[in-house]
Amino acid sequence: MLGPGQAPLAYWDRSTSLIAEKKKETAGTPARSARTREKKKRFLEAYARKLGNVTQACLAAGVSRRVYYDWREDPEFRQAVEEVDESQIDYAEHALRLQVMKGNIAAIIFMLKTLGKSRGYIEREERAVTIQRDVKALSDEELLHIASLPNGKNE
Repeated sequence: MLGPGQAPLAYWDRSTSLIAEKKKETAGTPARSARTREKKKRFLEAYARKLGNVTQACLAAGVSRRVYYDWREDPEFRQAVEEVDESQIDYAEHALRLQVMKGNIAAIIFMLKTLGKSRGYIEREERAVTIQRDVKALSDEELLHIASLPNGKNE
């Protein structure tokens, strides 16, 4: 049995073929552009309501995931999606800060570990070190050792 807001896989096949047929029928017409803009707007509203869940937003807006990913090629649409994502992060940060103000110890610890790193609230020290050596000066044994390391990291 399907849960709330879920559609059978046949929905995706049917919607994809219907959209492909509509594209052929209305390619390049002003009416098509207006309908596409309206569908994008409906998707973005659903995307915000569904907290960034692409599948749920597609279902709510009546478009397939394939169409959504095609739309992502449009810089203006991609920017609008990113703005929704950023607003979700802002909302989560706000909720976290409210929990900190209520004295929620887990929220306080999380906030200090993530936002308080510059003040020393870290569990481990993170350092980036770059070592430059003339590869020609290394022995064959040293080169083989470096090549055997994961991700080429020197130990």
